[in-house]
Amino acid sequence: MLNLLESLLSKQDPEQPHSILTRLVVSFCIGFAIIVLYGFYGLCAGIVTYLLGVELLGLPQKWAFYPVVLGFLSGAWMSVRHLRDYWRNFGNGDS
Repeated sequence: MLNLLESLLSKQDPEQPHSILTRLVVSFCIGFAIIVLYGFYGLCAGIVTYLLGVELLGLPQKWAFYPVVLGFLSGAWMSVRHLRDYWRNFGNGDS
């Protein structure tokens, strides 16, 4: 996937706006990377919550899923913010 992105951006003239294909590929990479990153943070927090909350304090098991869900929701929100920034400010041909 990075090779595709690299080849698209290497052929792109910085003075010209990005093509729709380039914008879609870059948008997919941004969204995927941020959701995976925040999902990993949520998974790590879920493991800690399970070990400390469920095993040590005796909380219900569903408490371990809350950080994972929160991580993916935060990732989706942050990816929307970054995608909005990309579509508004980058690849417009004015660099």
